[in-house]
Amino acid sequence: MTKENSTLLKRLAQYSAMTAPAIAVAGMANAQVVYTDVDPDFELTSSPGDIASAVIDLDNDGVSDFILAAFSSVSGAAGKLNLAGAVAYSGNGNGIMGYTSGPFFYPSALEANAEINEGENFFGYLSGYVGSLLWYYIPGGGASGTFGQWYNVEDMYMGVRFVDGGGNLHYGWVRMDVEANPVKIVVKDYAYDETPDKGILAGSTISLGVNQVNLTDNFGIFSFDRNVFIQAPANLSGSMTVSITDMTGKVVLEQAYSDGNVRISVKDLASGIYVVKATRGGQEKTRKISVQ
Repeated sequence: MTKENSTLLKRLAQYSAMTAPAIAVAGMANAQVVYTDVDPDFELTSSPGDIASAVIDLDNDGVSDFILAAFSSVSGAAGKLNLAGAVAYSGNGNGIMGYTSGPFFYPSALEANAEINEGENFFGYLSGYVGSLLWYYIPGGGASGTFGQWYNVEDMYMGVRFVDGGGNLHYGWVRMDVEANPVKIVVKDYAYDETPDKGILAGSTISLGVNQVNLTDNFGIFSFDRNVFIQAPANLSGSMTVSITDMTGKVVLEQAYSDGNVRISVKDLASGIYVVKATRGGQEKTRKISVQ
């Protein structure tokens, strides 16, 4: 990458910190993990020549934790390019899992169940530079090449760590899609372990070393290790009806359960995205899951 590119990254970070709107979310707590479903999915796009940005506040304490940014250039000495980036909001110890290539930092695109803990590499504020999820030179614009692991990916996880208001360190993940041209970042959900210094698996709402989930005020629906876990609110009674549908609309499972807390094996399903709907006592919850 050129010096011009390096300067653009720095300018992008400075611009993002001033203009980033907060992502509106709804969250719920699962045992020792706090999970947030971004509903509807948040899409960050950029018009040609403009920078678009957003901040993520993982623990909803009013303090921004991470910046996401999208940039589309219209000209430049190195040619036209699109950039999707992510960086810790400040130098307080927050960080993103990733790797370096030369002087540049790239957030890793993690598969489901990847470990996110103190044994991994994290990069912090980087003196004002944005880490490249995706750096894409648009064909015909001069330079060529694609950098970063987030080139046209769906349902990949960004591993993060952040420091809360009490100075405690937490590990978490953010699930996203990234498109190269036009550049777009889609934030779907995220989670962190509320136990300080405790690791978490990418995509899991069960922290490392915790085997049970306890929901009392909302349906809990999540997937882990080719199982779907569903827990209905404690105040609902009667049978619970569950359906699982693939992205073509085909119903792959439909069944009633007498218990409001079930585990359903999906080991025979192809990897991909499915929609789970659970109904009990007149209440209903629908959620997308990823089966890997």
